[in-house]
Amino acid sequence: MATILLAVTGSIAAYKAADLASKLSQAGHDVHVVMSEAACQLVGPSTFLNVTGNPVFTNLWDAESQTRHIRLTDAAQLAVLAPATANSIAKLATGLADDVVSTTLLALGCPLLVCPAMNVRMWRNPVVQRNLATVRALGHHVMEPGAGHLACGHVGPGRLAEPPEIAAEIEKLLGHVSARVSAGDAFERLLGPWQLAGILGGMPVQQTVLAEPILGGTFVRLHCLPGEGFAYEAIVTLGRASPEGDHSLHLVESVDTKAASSQGVGHAVDADTFEFALTKRDARYVATLSWIKAEEGWDVSVGPEGEEAFAVLQLRRS
Repeated sequence: MATILLAVTGSIAAYKAADLASKLSQAGHDVHVVMSEAACQLVGPSTFLNVTGNPVFTNLWDAESQTRHIRLTDAAQLAVLAPATANSIAKLATGLADDVVSTTLLALGCPLLVCPAMNVRMWRNPVVQRNLATVRALGHHVMEPGAGHLACGHVGPGRLAEPPEIAAEIEKLLGHVSARVSAGDAFERLLGPWQLAGILGGMPVQQTVLAEPILGGTFVRLHCLPGEGFAYEAIVTLGRASPEGDHSLHLVESVDTKAASSQGVGHAVDADTFEFALTKRDARYVATLSWIKAEEGWDVSVGPEGEEAFAVLQLRRS
């Protein structure tokens, strides 16, 4: 069984987190809980202590707590943020670490499942959706909220997913933890610094790209840095979407402060070529990554299916 870190923040749905912790413990998992100050106003830490059998971490300021959050992240095989408020999602997206939950999550070395819970208008707010796009681009998993009557009296999406649904998703993710980027894997060849050159939307581009493993090697993140005279920046996250061999790709790109995101699932055409079906708003595209052995680099193309690519790029070593 797995060691699971459960982070609980200040939503009325925090009571469901206690039920989730109980179900995970009954399934044999070693569950450790961290709670924000607001969460403690809604559900007592003793509730989680009793259902998990482990001490509950609620602040950073006692002598033991100053390093305990690091020890928790060292041991965790999977982390779950449930309920994830709009505030906690914003902190996760921006790297803010000002309390026990945000500090602990920033130190994670394992996959993270984010389970939002909030008012329907908050959920639909473009700022929240932008933050969620960033969270996904960072390689974290986001579980869609349920829809229905909310505690505030409104009706719509925003309800925390039910504990059995979250528990099932956790078991699914735990099954994927062993499917990591490793030496010999084709994605291993993506790691390191690159120079990106080619044509993007009819414009010549030349930029630096930094690629690193994240979440314990489960994903690779490529950061395309803005070039001189070309205010384009992008973060691409690649990883396995299933043990069967499907791969996921998530792209967040920004031009002159205007941001957009694309996501999709693909597969290995052969040992050196990957093809992804991407969705951006209502449009669909095909992205292809091909390893060019003779040049020890990658060729990348993106365009509408069956049409000429609008992005033809080469990644070569710096």
